[in-house]
Amino acid sequence: MNDSTEPTPSEEDRLGELLSPLRRAEPTAPMRRANRRAARAALVRPTTSSWWQHSVSVPAPVAALAAGVLLAVGWGLGAWRSISSDPPAPVVVEAPAPAPVTPIADTGAPAYTTKASYFPGVGFVSRQTTYHLENPL
Repeated sequence: MNDSTEPTPSEEDRLGELLSPLRRAEPTAPMRRANRRAARAALVRPTTSSWWQHSVSVPAPVAALAAGVLLAVGWGLGAWRSISSDPPAPVVVEAPAPAPVTPIADTGAPAYTTKASYFPGVGFVSRQTTYHLENPL
C-alpha cells in the first residue's frame, strides 16, 4: 500500500496530458485588452494605508526613557493608592457553640468554642479553638 501523498511519475504525465489543451489556449483579444486595462488601473491607483498600518521609528534611548517614565508613574500611582486607602478592618466571627454534650458515665465530654479573624477578600487570618471540660474531676 502506498502511504505517500506525492504523485507518481505516471500520474504527473497523465495530469500533464489532461491540462495541455488549457496551456495552449489563448485569451481572445477583447479579453486581453480588458485584463490589461484592469492591471493598468490597479497600478495607477495610489495606495493609501490606514493610520494603524503605518510604522513609526523611535530611537532606542527614547523608547527606554518613555518606558521608564511610564513604569515610575504606574509605580507611584500604585503606592499613592495603597497609602491613601485604609486597610480593611478585621471582622471577628464567633462560631456558635455546639449543642451541649451529655457526659458518658463520670468522664467529661469536651465542648469547644472557636474565634476567628476574617478579612474580606483575603479569608480567615487566624483561628482560635478553646476546649472546655463539662465535668472537671
